[in-house]
Amino acid sequence: MKYHHLKGGGASHSQKEGDLVMNWLCLGIMFSVMFVGYGPGYGQTLKMSFSFKKKPPSVALVYFGGHSDEAHVAHVDQKDQQFSSKLYVGSKGSSIKLKNSDGIDHNIYANDKDTGVKFDIGLAKPGAELSQELSWDEGKVVKIRCMIHPKMMAYVASIRSKHYKIIEFSKKEKKKALTLDGLPYKNQDVNIWMPKYDPIILKSTMLGQPIPLIRKGKEKGTVTLSL
Repeated sequence: MKYHHLKGGGASHSQKEGDLVMNWLCLGIMFSVMFVGYGPGYGQTLKMSFSFKKKPPSVALVYFGGHSDEAHVAHVDQKDQQFSSKLYVGSKGSSIKLKNSDGIDHNIYANDKDTGVKFDIGLAKPGAELSQELSWDEGKVVKIRCMIHPKMMAYVASIRSKHYKIIEFSKKEKKKALTLDGLPYKNQDVNIWMPKYDPIILKSTMLGQPIPLIRKGKEKGTVTLSL
C-alpha cells in the first residue's frame, strides 16, 4: 500500500481538511473490512473424516485451541437409566449442574485414575438437581458413573474454547464425516480427544493428510481434517 502526502496546489484550507478526513475514513473502512469482515480464516468450515478399522470409540471431542473468558457449564442429566449425552463440556472453576430426570434414584461419582479426580454427589432422588465444582485442568477429561447403575458412564471435559464439537459414534459406525462451522481463525491448533486413544494436537500445516488414531500403541484408524 502506498501513501501520498497532500500538497497545497491551489486548494483551500477547508478543502484540504475535508480531503484529509475522507482519506482517513476510507483507510479506516478498508482496514475494518480487512481485519473484521474478510480476515484470514474468518467463517472457515473444518471438514472431518473419521475411519476406523474395527469398532469405533463411543465418543470424540474436537475443539480448536484458544482461550475464551466465557466459562462453559456442564449440564449433566440422567434419564431412562442412562446419561443424556456421552460427553459434556465444562470449564475449570465453573460448575457441573447435575439433574435426575428419572423416576428412580441415581448417583454420580468420579474416581478417574488418569486425572486423579474424585468426587461423589451421594444419592440423587428423582427430580433432584445438584451441583459439583469442576476442578480439573483445561484439556483434561474425567469419566463419571452412577454407583447404583454401573453400566451408566459418561465423560466431562474441561475446555474454554468456543469452537468445539462432540461426536457420538454407534458401535458399527466405522466411517463418519462431519463439519465444524464458523471458525474465526485459520492458524489454530485442532485438538482431538477420544477415550483410551492418544490425544491429538494438529497444527494447521498437518491439515489435509490422514492422521493415525492410536490406541495402546496400535493404529486403529485415521482422521483427515481440512478447511
